[in-house]
Amino acid sequence: MGRLLTIVLFLAAGYWLVNVIDPSSAVRVDGRQVTVRTDDFEARFARLGPISDSYMIFGGTNKQPKNSVMHASVTTLAMRHAELIHQSYPDFHKCSSPGAAQAKRWIDQMNFIGANRSARKGLIEVVDLHDRSLRSGGERVCLKVSGSELALESLHLRADGSDVTRQFEPAFGRMKFYLAEEVELPDCRSYLR
Repeated sequence: MGRLLTIVLFLAAGYWLVNVIDPSSAVRVDGRQVTVRTDDFEARFARLGPISDSYMIFGGTNKQPKNSVMHASVTTLAMRHAELIHQSYPDFHKCSSPGAAQAKRWIDQMNFIGANRSARKGLIEVVDLHDRSLRSGGERVCLKVSGSELALESLHLRADGSDVTRQFEPAFGRMKFYLAEEVELPDCRSYLR
């Protein structure tokens, strides 16, 4: 019995280490501050207001270049807007639909940083699922995210600690960043009835 208990505790500790602590993570969440480390940079973000919303996906990428501070960049339409447009134009997600022009007004580009392994996996999965569905003519893909909106505070070179925030402000200033703490992939049809 003692040996079985030891094995169970060992397995539980391993699960906790890999899925909760996530030692390979380059993302650290400490209260209102989020730090992302890449090969060459350390970016610090401030957490702004919370987010908890669902989105219809219209594109995205999870293949980030070296030194990217995000895990996925996703083109989204908030489901509250999708539901309203769907009432008049059930096929609004097709380019040929008159409802497509309405949807374009509400499209948003969201750059997500996964707070944990589970969230990062969900972000990667939603982009892959969207791409597969698009190629096969399948259903739209949706994403439900809980987390926080982020604002870049600083960007430093890891090699010598130099502050390079000003050089990157023009690019980062146009981007919206979000910390994804929980990610789900609900069925879009459940929203559009």
